[in-house]
Amino acid sequence: MTKRLTFNNSNKSQQYASHDFFRYFGKLPPVVVQHILKKCIPENGIFLDLMCGSGTSLVECKLMGIESVGVDVNPLSILVSKVKTTPIDPSSLASMADALLLAIKKDADRVPLEGDVFGAPVEYLNEERPKFRNKAHWFTPYNEAMLIILRHHVGLIDNEDARDFFQVAFFSVIRRASRASARIGRIFLDVDAKPEDVVALFTRRIETMISGMAEFLLGACDSSVRLMEVDARNTGLQDRSFDFILNHPPYFALYKYSSDVLRFELEWGNFARSPIARQEIREGFKTTELSKFNEYADDMQAVFQEAHRLLKPGRMLCVVVNDSTLKDVKLPVVDTLVDRAKTIGFSLSEINARDVMYSQARYHRSANPSIQTKEDKLIFFEKPM
Repeated sequence: MTKRLTFNNSNKSQQYASHDFFRYFGKLPPVVVQHILKKCIPENGIFLDLMCGSGTSLVECKLMGIESVGVDVNPLSILVSKVKTTPIDPSSLASMADALLLAIKKDADRVPLEGDVFGAPVEYLNEERPKFRNKAHWFTPYNEAMLIILRHHVGLIDNEDARDFFQVAFFSVIRRASRASARIGRIFLDVDAKPEDVVALFTRRIETMISGMAEFLLGACDSSVRLMEVDARNTGLQDRSFDFILNHPPYFALYKYSSDVLRFELEWGNFARSPIARQEIREGFKTTELSKFNEYADDMQAVFQEAHRLLKPGRMLCVVVNDSTLKDVKLPVVDTLVDRAKTIGFSLSEINARDVMYSQARYHRSANPSIQTKEDKLIFFEKPM
């Protein structure tokens, strides 16, 4: 029988420490990660997150004193996870922020609000303009110029950890600086969106992140965090080296991070999206073909194979996923993945259903309102001795 879990913590209450550094659509709430870790990680155990996303589980491991490793094919995910788990003195960040914002505002004041924005006497504006499709559809010329100024000055910071910190602050304001909806993961034009003051957004984001870093430092333990930009199906890590593995993959036919959800950040960060997309599991983004589900299941089976290789005997793998809907057809994702994991050699321990609360439910919605779901499945497997 499936056990039902309900976590009544509000979204706001989940933004403690460094969790609020970057809005990563589709991430697990920290309270759910805490529950999973407390349930599955043995004392002095080593944790692996296959597809670590923005590093929620790694932050929780750092706060709980658990040695952890996170892997992801997306370099932006690795960068955000690194910044969220790397302690930096808040007073040093505040001093650097003062100098950074002074330089940014000096150049921003030289750009006209209207007219020939790129004719402004800021020598690098034209040279450093990003090149990607439909840019003018998503960004006004003025906001594009402001983002260029932010990116330019962040790139001049000498200290690598500090530069990465302010880069994440820059990435976190890009969606708000665009004409895309800020409320949902998928990128859609919001015709009612009013251009926001990019420098003011960036300033507030830095203040929030420095405050979050101070809170993170109060709770952070000495446990190590290792990050690797690799495919979850072929990590290169040592056999039988982990005591617990978590996998929260993309949901079938919902998100493709490189092509949609993180598209702006990857483009403004000059990341090569095509190689990233080729390494992502085939999650059937925008598909109408049921046959694509088999590709997703095949790729997930390869992930399970790697997890089985890396896990110590007698230890647990937790997969967080749910059934998906394609047109009006509800696909048996959970049952299929359970069957695929069993063929690898895992035994099913238990399945929990998590009630998805508040706006977290938005990314689960089917196009058909009669078959929407507001739950996740936490599937616990054991590798036999």
